[in-house]
Amino acid sequence: MREMRRFSGFGTSIAVALLSGCSFSSDGSQGPRPGFQVVDGSAVYLGPVGPGVAAPTITRYVDADSSTFRSVNGPGEGKAPFYEHLEYGKDSEKVFIAFSAFVYQLESCDAATFTVISADGKYAKDKDRVFYCGLPLKGSDAKSFRLLDPPYAVDAKQAYAGNRVLLNANPKALEVVKPGGTSPPLTPESGRLVPSDSTAAPTQMWGWARDGQYYYNGSLRIDGAEYGAFKILNTLYGKDSSSVFYVGSEGGSVTGETIVRRVDGADAMSFQVTGPNSGEDIHGQYERGRRKR
Repeated sequence: MREMRRFSGFGTSIAVALLSGCSFSSDGSQGPRPGFQVVDGSAVYLGPVGPGVAAPTITRYVDADSSTFRSVNGPGEGKAPFYEHLEYGKDSEKVFIAFSAFVYQLESCDAATFTVISADGKYAKDKDRVFYCGLPLKGSDAKSFRLLDPPYAVDAKQAYAGNRVLLNANPKALEVVKPGGTSPPLTPESGRLVPSDSTAAPTQMWGWARDGQYYYNGSLRIDGAEYGAFKILNTLYGKDSSSVFYVGSEGGSVTGETIVRRVDGADAMSFQVTGPNSGEDIHGQYERGRRKR
């Protein structure tokens, strides 16, 4: 997966400047609003804002045509706080996303047909394909693409969890049993935006779905589970008539690659969860899918 490029109108890096000549009230009623816009003839992104930060404090200058540049509103625009959805801007030829207070250009994106399709701004598309947080969604079909409860979506050919394809899942039958979400699949690193799965902190996903043959937790299939008897216990645990399954990182670490594993020695009949990562049965207590000693 290719990284997105970082742009500026001032050489190879984005210029950062304190806002000057603008004043802000606590409700943002004075001065420019946050987000992508044209200020004094330049295409810019004003931010960041968040809980307790009512007004933009920096300007990111964008390498765009200011005469055609504008923000791209999505379904969540005006319905949620600004900081709860991703922001996009575009000119007649290029599309940009703001992430972690920096601005990046989407690769091979058709600006004329680009639209944001999810309330949180994570999903967007052009005439040819779908993007998740600005990254192309591999093999996606924009015409048939349809959102389900997060983090899931389907098109005519595939099913998706966030930025990942659910391998061999049936997109026509997929249903979300327990909605969830994902951590951002992008990480700023040395002035670049790289996929989180290539770093030490890979993308985390949660939520349960099923397609008539398998259950899925995030993007992971629960292989070996008895479909008709399977019960979801919480975000991380599920069980059938004979086994308990845990979805987490190998070795119980809070970071690292997430896998699905059977809980060794657990009694499915008596097993119940006692917390987000913990459970108990007639044999004892369990933490992160392992028996406590």
